[in-house]
Amino acid sequence: LCLDLDGNKLWSARNGKVAGTRYGAQGSVTVDGDTAYVVNEAGRVAALAAADGKELWDRDFKEFAGRVPRYRYAESPLVSSDKLICQPGGAEASLVALDKRTGKAVWKSKGMKDTVTYCSGLVTTLHEVRQVVVVTEQGLVGVDDKTGALLWRYDKPYTGARNSLTPVVWQDHVFAESGHKGKSALVKVGREEDVFSATVVWEEPERLPSHLGGYVGLDGKVYGHNGRGWGCRDMLTGKDLYRKKEIGNGSTIHADGRFYSLSNGGTLSLLEADEKDCRVVSRFAIPTAGSRTWARLALANGHLYVRREDQLFVYDIRKK
Repeated sequence: LCLDLDGNKLWSARNGKVAGTRYGAQGSVTVDGDTAYVVNEAGRVAALAAADGKELWDRDFKEFAGRVPRYRYAESPLVSSDKLICQPGGAEASLVALDKRTGKAVWKSKGMKDTVTYCSGLVTTLHEVRQVVVVTEQGLVGVDDKTGALLWRYDKPYTGARNSLTPVVWQDHVFAESGHKGKSALVKVGREEDVFSATVVWEEPERLPSHLGGYVGLDGKVYGHNGRGWGCRDMLTGKDLYRKKEIGNGSTIHADGRFYSLSNGGTLSLLEADEKDCRVVSRFAIPTAGSRTWARLALANGHLYVRREDQLFVYDIRKK
């Protein structure tokens, strides 16, 4: 769907059949210039003209022997230069890069046979090499953006966990939390000539329930909810600097020096926080809030977008 700021539908487009999951569409649309890219729950990826929804091309993860995860596909595809990077999962192509203009395969990941979970990846540069970093069902991996070759991996805390949270990169470190039924860890990525390595700095032994939320990495600190409350964690040591239990478990984004936190129960909080303390500036419950307010917040052009299942709320947060 494409809506204007008054909530009027501008266009709609079909993207294949549903796959039977009770949650419906799960991944966010990725917009790059005048094109929108979307992966549906069954593993159909399509490129649409952002102006009118006309389909430009489509591929199906079945073409790459993709293995559908338990709760179906939930990724937001990555745009990297002229490529669209997706995660079919499986021995043939755990990750695949498609030409974003045509949908033609550019590379398939090499040196790994990982199945995927629900983590959208990121593109970053470590030791002068541009790479894709993502948490699969088996582990935290770094893949060469140009060739798809596996550069490094770290598996221990992530194997068999829910793994739905995008990692955070800071300098040559990668922080990743597996969320539900898993752990969190900080990995230092090294390089000796052309050989990369991943060394664990610390692991968090507890099982953390923030499996659908998300966190913000900022200046070597991690802000967000980890099941013990909203707060700040020192990335290099893994130690909590403080926690606020009154801020409910959910997702967090950051903009203009403030944090926006949406709890699973539908409470939206505006926070001022640093590594020493956190203050709630304002707070309210979105209409018809409930226990499944799971979608990540989005902010653009002074408008905050909040989704709960089949409802979308838009708030004007511009300074008056």
